[in-house]
Amino acid sequence: MTAPTRARTTRRRPAAGVRVGVVYGIYVLHPVTGNIVLGYVGKTRQSLRVREGQHRDEQPWADTIVGSAFVIAKGVWTEAQLDACEQHHIRSLRPLYNIDHNGGNPNRIPPWEAVAQRQAREPGWTPHQPPAVPYPRYAPYAGWTWRQWRRVLLAGLWLLLAGGLWWTAADVWHGWDGPRNAAVGASVPYGVAGAARLRRWWRRLGRRPRRRR
Repeated sequence: MTAPTRARTTRRRPAAGVRVGVVYGIYVLHPVTGNIVLGYVGKTRQSLRVREGQHRDEQPWADTIVGSAFVIAKGVWTEAQLDACEQHHIRSLRPLYNIDHNGGNPNRIPPWEAVAQRQAREPGWTPHQPPAVPYPRYAPYAGWTWRQWRRVLLAGLWLLLAGGLWWTAADVWHGWDGPRNAAVGASVPYGVAGAARLRRWWRRLGRRPRRRR
């Protein structure tokens, strides 16, 4: 008698671009009437706790949030399907602080009015702004590094030195001798400086310990 065999179950992989998404809602206290109303409807691929924390940190109506964010709809959707689901619930539920797809709601509160109401409740409050991203130390402009700046400065110094030699010796040099001798004269200190630097590099290389085989 042979042992019964178990049927193999195959797991279907979700199609490309299809992931779990949530359309959520947040209840708030109405800033005028004090009633509990639906304040915001949004979508997310994150956890509700993380998304709610972002709203509490950034939105001017964060101090009026009642309870926690709750799930309105959840599914495995593409980005277009998640957008359509969010828009449908915004139009049907008419939340207080949504702007996009909420034009038919006469009671909606635009962002600038929400900021004014928050400042009236909490004087001195300012909208949250992301921290400024500092520029690199030696690259105040896009793409420039310290080496590139040094090359430009050295080239400018060489041109200034060559022009100065040409101008001071204009009475001695004539014709092609002027720019040629000025270029040679300006290149001499650069050659000396480069040779000294190469010598230091060679000494430093000789001090490195040799690898043991």
